[in-house]
Amino acid sequence: MNDLWSFSSMSKRLGLYTVRLPVGLIREHLAQEGKSFPRGGIQYLGRLIGWCTDTKIYVIIDFHSDHSPEPAIH
Repeated sequence: MNDLWSFSSMSKRLGLYTVRLPVGLIREHLAQEGKSFPRGGIQYLGRLIGWCTDTKIYVIIDFHSDHSPEPAIH
């Protein structure tokens, strides 16, 4: 929680009022066997949005997915 308030005061000092939050969705049926992924992300996302709302910081939720039919170009 202290980190949040440090970020909040720093962002206000710098004039920042928006946070971009990249979010990836994991489709369990596409995940490799033997790998585990953290649970509870939705609850943490809700807490983060609540903190930002309380400190008058906008949140842009940027959904990412690499499960498109087209291959990535590197």
